[in-house]
Formats: sequence, C-alpha cells, structure tokens
Amino acid sequence: MDNVISLKAHRTLIECRRLFKGYDDRLDKMDKTDLLTEFERYRKEAVNYPHHLLTLVKGEILLSKLGKMQITKELQVFINNELLRINKEIKLRLQST
Repeated sequence: MDNVISLKAHRTLIECRRLFKGYDDRLDKMDKTDLLTEFERYRKEAVNYPHHLLTLVKGEILLSKLGKMQITKELQVFINNELLRINKEIKLRLQST
C-alpha cells in the first residue's frame, strides 16, 4: 500500500508547486547573500508552520537551490537533513486520504 497516493493530495501538491513558480524564478536571480537571508526567513517560518504544505514546498525549492552553492559543511548537512524531512512529510501527505 506504500504506492497508493491520494489524488486530491497530489493535486494540492501540484498547485502549491505552481504557486511557487515565481518564487523559484526570484531565487535564480539572487546572489549568495540574498539566498542566505531568504534561508533565515524560511527557518523562522518553518518553526511556526513546520508541516504546512506551502512551507514544505517553499523549503524544498529554497533548500535545493542552496544545496547547489558552495556553503559550509555544517550548512550542507542541515540542508540535506531538512530536505529529507520535507520529502518524508510530503510523501506522508500524498499517502493520506
């Protein structure tokens, strides 16, 4: 049953990702300093709404961008762990009915 997903949850995820298309484009235009500032904003938001789907999608996009940059090893570990958490949370959402 691990392969069964909720069609409604999948549609909601697709809509959230569509809503954040502009955010993805904005991140592409930011330099490293601006991205790190945006990362701090995201961390504060994620503390308040860690399981909200919009926060998860935003984090997925932002952390994927940051993961491609030259950053400290500690930050890279944090980003990888947070991406794993986000992916698990999204998978749980898709499997809920």
